[in-house]
Amino acid sequence: MNSKKTEPKKRTPSEKALRRLAQESKDEGKKSRKFHKKFPHHRTFTDVVIPTEPATLSNPASPSLPTMMTLPDLTRASGKRRRRSSPTGSLAKSTMQALLSPVSETSSAPSSSSSSSSASISLQHKSKKSSHKKSSKEVLPEAPVRQESPSLYLGSFTLSLNDPVETIEQKEEEEKKEKEEKEAVTKPKRKSKEKSAILHENIKPQFIVEPNTKIASMLRVSDLRDLVLYLLADGRAPSWVGIKQSFAIHRIVSIYVPSLSPSMFNGLNISSAQPQTFESSLGFFHSNFEHAWVVESPGNKHAIFSPTETFLYLMANSHDRSVMKVNQNKNPKSVSPLDLILTLEELMFNRYPVHPDTTGAAIASSQNIEILEPPGEDWVDTKPLDFGAPRVFAIDCEMCETCEGKELTRVTIVGGDGDVVLDELVKPFNQISNYLSQYSGITAKMLDPINTRLSEVQERILSLISSDDIIIGHSLENDLIALKMRHPRVIDTAVAYHSETSIHHKPSLKNLAKSFLKRDIQTSHEGHDSKEDAETCLDLLDLKLKYGATFGHTQVNGKISLADRLSHVSPRDPKLRPVAVVDYGVPNWACSSAQTIVSCTDDDEVIKHSGKAVNGHSFTWARLRELELLSETALSPRRFRKGGPGVSGNSLQNPIDCSVVSQSCERLGERLENLYQSLPANTAVLVWTGHGDKRAMLELNAKRQQYQYEYRTKNWRDITCAWTDHDAQALVAATDVARKGLAFLTVKR
Repeated sequence: MNSKKTEPKKRTPSEKALRRLAQESKDEGKKSRKFHKKFPHHRTFTDVVIPTEPATLSNPASPSLPTMMTLPDLTRASGKRRRRSSPTGSLAKSTMQALLSPVSETSSAPSSSSSSSSASISLQHKSKKSSHKKSSKEVLPEAPVRQESPSLYLGSFTLSLNDPVETIEQKEEEEKKEKEEKEAVTKPKRKSKEKSAILHENIKPQFIVEPNTKIASMLRVSDLRDLVLYLLADGRAPSWVGIKQSFAIHRIVSIYVPSLSPSMFNGLNISSAQPQTFESSLGFFHSNFEHAWVVESPGNKHAIFSPTETFLYLMANSHDRSVMKVNQNKNPKSVSPLDLILTLEELMFNRYPVHPDTTGAAIASSQNIEILEPPGEDWVDTKPLDFGAPRVFAIDCEMCETCEGKELTRVTIVGGDGDVVLDELVKPFNQISNYLSQYSGITAKMLDPINTRLSEVQERILSLISSDDIIIGHSLENDLIALKMRHPRVIDTAVAYHSETSIHHKPSLKNLAKSFLKRDIQTSHEGHDSKEDAETCLDLLDLKLKYGATFGHTQVNGKISLADRLSHVSPRDPKLRPVAVVDYGVPNWACSSAQTIVSCTDDDEVIKHSGKAVNGHSFTWARLRELELLSETALSPRRFRKGGPGVSGNSLQNPIDCSVVSQSCERLGERLENLYQSLPANTAVLVWTGHGDKRAMLELNAKRQQYQYEYRTKNWRDITCAWTDHDAQALVAATDVARKGLAFLTVKR
């Protein structure tokens, strides 16, 4: 009985293959998205799509392939196993080899109706069981030759399937060359040096005063400093003056002329904060400045604070503190006493008698021989002695007043180990007019039995101290003048430490002991103890040696100088802004960061060196003091010679020769004109006075201090100096006038 064999239902292999491919493609897509999310700049070819026409299978029952096939589908269809996501080069090479490999004979079939631009792909099902195969193999015809191969869109260029793999690199190079050629065509040409120079000459910066602009409050000295920071560094733009083409201003000259009061100019109202026009007999100001600003100096109702301190120092920001911290770490903290010795310029500025063996004195003698001449016949110089290594001695002297000035009454010398080397009372040659017992502790009863004279003390000191040794004291120039002795190696605690209240004034030894040693000295009503003062100086020196040379400086305690700020503005602005200082003596604020420091003795030298320094520096500081000294609002430098010029206690009451002051004003205008003509173009000029006429304020303050001293030391009936409410009101009014200074601005054309 012949039973009809029922053939099992054949499952379409293409459906299974397509489902598997679809699932694998979906998984590969997830992996590819994860990979691209982790490496966004990594290029792969997993998402390249090739357009195809519906392919005809050898089995008519098989459904057609999808019209769009991804690159993994083509890779598996060609029999190549696709690797995981890999770098672009290797993946592209393997993929293109798979695409360009010949299709298997068993997997090719003729297309029913395919265009020349379509890709013909056929699949042949292989049954798992051999019994299901046909006895005779079908011979399939070869696939037709492609007239035009499909193309792949790879990134920014199109790649044909018939092209070799090496064309990828070639086309990338070609695109790179085309991009460079386009950039070369669109890139603007640099201007020639001649054209840039012409444009630079046409730039004319200037300060602009708007007529309708109203200034809310009086200008302060800090506003002038902020203007300098805005033009040269990172300051804020000023609201009280406009600046046209400020980028062309690369140099600023600040000329500080104290005692040039508003009363010397006509038509000025010192109570107004607005810029004002003026009239003046000084030709320089009338011809070069259109407006004047009234600037209020810092102070209170009884006194003026230092305007130069406000201008030259500012609070340190976070970047300044980081720079200072780095500089402190670079510099070794431990220093030797030799590192703290005063230089020749510092000795001259603090009015020390200069020893011939002072470093640099021989060179300076060719310019000013007077500094090496002994102030008198009774003066002595320390000599080199063979004591081995340099030693340290602290010296403190007490003086009294005689008909010839102050003379020595006691000298105390303490060694570096704290032992007292010398402690002697000295009887002056001249008659004593005031023992100054409240300061020195010396009385007539103590000096009556004493026969020791200054010459004897000098001989003992010269046998104890060599010129190679180091002596230390507080304002030691006064002690050396009283001893009539010169020494080359000097350490002054009044210079090594800065005052906490004012940078330009020396701190008192009592305040230094309280601040840094936590010690109270000079508390006795019977006067100072010279031994206690000498030991305090040694203890302050030990702190310097332990914590470094910058210990006790103001910039470490929260302030930084203008020169330091200009030297390191910010880490984003590495531009160097050199600073030049032309002043009387050697100011402490400029020693750390100023590139050029010139010490002068008169205004003519200041003008001469300022004109030379402007060309190579961004900021130049200059101070003219002749008018201030002639107006007797400042103490003139003391001389060591007998009968030298000085300022007595009643000098403020002496009348001032107006003709001398007027002549000084004329010379001031001539000097400023000479400096202005020597300046290069586009240089900003700032002339400011800092304060007004201080004479009335100083006189009233002297009277007030005398009254307070007598009130504390005398009985009520014995007070000779009276202080009334009328005097107090006059002091407030005089201080208000003294605090009003002037400022002038212009740009050299």
